Order: sequence, then C-alpha cells, then structure tokens
Amino acid sequence: MAAIGVAGIPEAGLIILPLVLSASGLPETIVAAAIPLIAPVDWILARLRSGVNVLADMLVAILLDAWEGRGLDREKKRSRG
Repeated sequence: MAAIGVAGIPEAGLIILPLVLSASGLPETIVAAAIPLIAPVDWILARLRSGVNVLADMLVAILLDAWEGRGLDREKKRSRG
C-alpha cells in the first residue's frame, strides 16, 4: 500500500521507509539509525528511477504515435480504394 501511494512523489521513499521498517518489527532505535545511512543512496536511486520512468514514458508515446500512424494510413488506403 505504501508504494502505491507515493509512486509519483520524489523522495517519498524516505518518508515511507520508517513506516515500513516499523511495521516489519524493527525497534525504533534501529529505524532511526537506518534513515541517515539510506538517505545518500536513495538520492542516487531516485534519479535513476526518474530516468527510467521518463524513458518508459517516451517509449510508450513513440509506440502509440507509430500505431496511430499505421491506423491513419489504413484509413487513407480504404478511402482511396
């Protein structure tokens, strides 16, 4: 549930991380110590996730444009022939 709610929010993983770690049964002291250790790594991973998201969106847009273009070509051929 946590991943669905924060998927589109940058750096939201750090906000949800304590919730998930606490729900897994870890003591609060370990959860509090884990956040500063994970923050620098999460910053880099967030940039990579954003890049993958943008590339995937571009690919879908290109495929939809190509698919729509083929449909228009078929309709033009039908109207001519």
